[in-house]
Amino acid sequence: MKHIKKVSAMLLSLIIAMVMAVTAFAQNGAYSIIIENEASGHIYEAYQIFSGDLSVDDEGSKVLSSIRWGTGVNGEALLTALKSADSGKYGSCTTAAEAAEAIGTAAADAEEFAAIASDYLTGIKAESTAGDGNYVISGLDAGYYLIMDKENSLDGTGAVYTDYIVQVLGNVTMQPKDTDIPIIEKKVWEDDDADSSSGYGNGYFEAADHSIGDVIPFKLIGSIPDMTDYDTYTYTFHDTQSAGLTLEDNSFAVYLVNDTDADLDMAAPLNNEDNRYYTVNTAPGNGETFTVSFADLKSVPNITDNSYIIVTYTASLNENAETGRNEGNPNEVYLEFSNNPNGDGLGKTEEQYAIVFTYTLNGLKYDGNYSSSDINARLSGAKFVLLNSTQDRVALVSDAGIFIEWINLPGNAESYADITLEEWEGMYAEDSGKDVVRTSVSNGIARISGLDDDEYYLLEIEAPAGYNILEEPVKISITSVLQHTDFYGSNQDQILTDLYAVVNNDTENPIHCALLGGGTVTVPIANFSGSTLPETGGIGTTVFFAAGGILVIGAGILLVVRRRVKIENN
Repeated sequence: MKHIKKVSAMLLSLIIAMVMAVTAFAQNGAYSIIIENEASGHIYEAYQIFSGDLSVDDEGSKVLSSIRWGTGVNGEALLTALKSADSGKYGSCTTAAEAAEAIGTAAADAEEFAAIASDYLTGIKAESTAGDGNYVISGLDAGYYLIMDKENSLDGTGAVYTDYIVQVLGNVTMQPKDTDIPIIEKKVWEDDDADSSSGYGNGYFEAADHSIGDVIPFKLIGSIPDMTDYDTYTYTFHDTQSAGLTLEDNSFAVYLVNDTDADLDMAAPLNNEDNRYYTVNTAPGNGETFTVSFADLKSVPNITDNSYIIVTYTASLNENAETGRNEGNPNEVYLEFSNNPNGDGLGKTEEQYAIVFTYTLNGLKYDGNYSSSDINARLSGAKFVLLNSTQDRVALVSDAGIFIEWINLPGNAESYADITLEEWEGMYAEDSGKDVVRTSVSNGIARISGLDDDEYYLLEIEAPAGYNILEEPVKISITSVLQHTDFYGSNQDQILTDLYAVVNNDTENPIHCALLGGGTVTVPIANFSGSTLPETGGIGTTVFFAAGGILVIGAGILLVVRRRVKIENN
């Protein structure tokens, strides 16, 4: 234990206590300290620094006189250390009472004394009961006690070691002040809500959806605790990404701001030349993706307990991304921080999460004379390409049906209408493992996974044998409904609450995803066999029947003329 920096002013009252008229009381370990703390897991210890005779003065107040070294401190060694540290103050002291008197009345003097005394504690102490609301240290004689968390008892927990000087002249109930523990938040960029604020910058929320290949911005936001009682303060972000996310190693920037909603475009990142403030480790081991470590957060210029450290970085959604909400693509972080002002202990916050969703589009080909639910009506052999919302780029897809990226149209054509089947099929004819052309299989499905909620066009470039090709691409608008609630790593069903497709602007009949866990929307697309004729009621039908009527009348006139000519010739 290195330093004790929080010392009660009660310690200074010893000087007054030594000169008062008193009446003695028996002690015999009769007193208890009750520590009211709702946080479980603490183990409090009490070290007696000064002992004495418990008395009552003429006004009926309890005081401690005949001051001696307590059982919890090596008094002779402490006195030697005090003389060495400040001979002017303690040089002539030979007893505990003289040392107590020499401390002085200023808080800084008391802090200096306690910092030295903390290195000379003995193994004699009283320990608290296990508490869940109340902790009890019993069997105490009158005196002044250092109350502190047991060394190493809070390492790795989300609590901070505390220490207090407490006057015990009877039973004592105390409420330790709320310890200042840093708070960590994690947010991900959602482009659909780019103009909405979550309190952590426009567009940053607990969840987002993206296409495979998207480079996605993330934020880690850590609050700054009161570091006054620490000589140095360790502060480390530990981040772990799922397999569906790939870290962009050179994307890190770190900011010191006074508002979690600060516009970082208007802020300058910390100048970390030669790692002067922090270190980024992109291969920390233990399954973690990276750490951002401050060996001493107090060294950062202008940092206060009203500040925040914000770490920004990017990660891309890769081919291992999970679709739907059963798994999603989570990303977690926790903060490790100094939690013992008297030693080297480190605490750990609870994990915080952000999650990225992505989706699957199934084009379902079927014979339009039947229901799409009829398995026997499914059509294989239909060939498609998927166009983006502006219909000027085409999706490159792996053979497994996983979206890779958007690429230019064949030959950089300005319109898909100018591209022949041979040109589509020739784009990756010599490459294996990827293509722009998707073909419906025996169950009628052509699948593409790894898509954002967005607007797409499914263009049929070859119909199944015996069926008519679609003359126009099918417009498909995929829409997700994300609730911006805290993500705890297991409550995806509370975040992704709906997923549906609107086909050719038919907003009255959206096609909802039946199983959100799989994140798949299936869009039925009909083909018809036989000749392509105009629909009944169109002008083409009128012309057709009018022409047919003329032919019938003409045939009748010709038949009558032929009969008359035959009669006349006979």
